[in-house]
Amino acid sequence: MYSPTVHAHPHPVHIICWSIFFGPIIILLPALLLLEIVILVLFNLSFITHGMLPGSLEDKYDSLKDYFMDSRESLFASVESYTAIFNKWTVDYPPLLVARLAAGAMGLFVLFGIWSGW
Repeated sequence: MYSPTVHAHPHPVHIICWSIFFGPIIILLPALLLLEIVILVLFNLSFITHGMLPGSLEDKYDSLKDYFMDSRESLFASVESYTAIFNKWTVDYPPLLVARLAAGAMGLFVLFGIWSGW
């Protein structure tokens, strides 16, 4: 079974298939990665002052992590509620379960194709 779109652009097809399979929880990985990058960039920007700000480096890093804790917890809570709704729909409607499993299988097939270099 040859599909020119899948063979020409396997990465977007793989991301879309696994997004359907995993549901809203897949949003957490890039969002949390972006949040940690922001914390590290802000922490490293504090080195511009060269020790002119009071406090130790550990205190600055802990204060940045605490400052962003509320946004992280609200993100977890909202994604958890959306994931519960997504899973409930999947259980209640068998065609959605079949579509979700087919997307997971297609994602594995495309991942194997990416690794084997088709």
